[in-house]
Formats: sequence, structure tokens, C-alpha cells
Amino acid sequence: MSAARPPEGAQPPPVAGTDPLDSAPPQHAPRAAPVVDRQRRKEELRTWAFLTFVMAPVLAVAIVVGYGFLVWIFQLFSGPPTYGG
Repeated sequence: MSAARPPEGAQPPPVAGTDPLDSAPPQHAPRAAPVVDRQRRKEELRTWAFLTFVMAPVLAVAIVVGYGFLVWIFQLFSGPPTYGG
């Protein structure tokens, strides 16, 4: 004869001393102040400078040039703008 099985979906009984309501909150050691890695800080500064002084102006010029190109191509096929009728 085999041991009786608990019903399907039943949870096992709690182990003594593991009930979160009975125990005090865990005491953690105080955290040390984070040490900023000089290499990472240097890399972040270089990345910021590249994005600010290189990529932002290049992207702005590319957008304006692209818009001008689209207007030029549109007017090439549709003719210059006309006013009045």
C-alpha cells in the first residue's frame, strides 16, 4: 500500500520558523557609497560630447537637406508654385 497523496493543488504545510509574519525584517549591512569608475565616467563624457557636438548638428543638417531635396523633387515633377488663378 502506498502513502496517501495530498489533494491536487494543495500546498505543503509551512516549515517552522519560515512564516514572514513571525520573523523580524532582515537586517542588511549599510551600503557603501558607490565608487564611480573613472574609465566609465570618461567614456560617458566622450559619448555625451560626440552626441552633442557631432551627431546633433549632423542630424539637424541631414533633416533640413532631406526636406529641401523632397521639395526640389516635388517641384521638378509638379512645377513651381503658382499664386492666384
